[in-house]
Order: sequence, then structure tokens, then C-alpha cells
Amino acid sequence: MNAGNESLLTAINESLRIVEEYGNLEIITSHDRAILRAWQRELQATVFMLQTIQGNAGEALAGARVAFTEDPRWILDLCRCGTQAVSRRIRTLFRSVLANAKK
Repeated sequence: MNAGNESLLTAINESLRIVEEYGNLEIITSHDRAILRAWQRELQATVFMLQTIQGNAGEALAGARVAFTEDPRWILDLCRCGTQAVSRRIRTLFRSVLANAKK
């Protein structure tokens, strides 16, 4: 997650605006709307993790409350995205250890 990079947060917030705009279009089918909602939950989970890394716990919790109120499945996406983020960090560390062991 680029250790809480501000430009990543800006890009995610722009993606959330795109989800909102497209979700309100009449030509969007219910299937497409469900995909947009799933993407929105993932983006909200990522915003929560970024704000937490940046030390903005108040903002993170406020956003979490809104996200969970809108769709309780958000917590599942947070757990999944968080697990994936931690797993990537562990994989990178493991690869570094292996590379150093071969030297």
C-alpha cells in the first residue's frame, strides 16, 4: 500500500467518486451495480487501511462507521484486503531473506 502514500489515497477517492457517478446512471444494470458496490467496499477498506497507516485514526473510524452502515459486508472486504496486504508484506520479506541467503 505504499506505506500510506497520499497520492494513492487521492486516486482511491477519485475512484470512489467514479463509482458513485456510474452507480447513479440509469443504463447501469443491477448486475453492474452489484459489481460497483463490491468495488466501492474494497476501495473503502483500502482508504481505512491507508488512513490508519497515516495515523488518522479518527478519520479512519469515521469512514469505517459510514462504510459499515451502508453495507455491513464491508467488514469482510476489510478483512480480505487487510489479509492480502499483510501477505504481500510477508512475501516480500521472505523473498528478501531468500535473496540474502543466496549471497
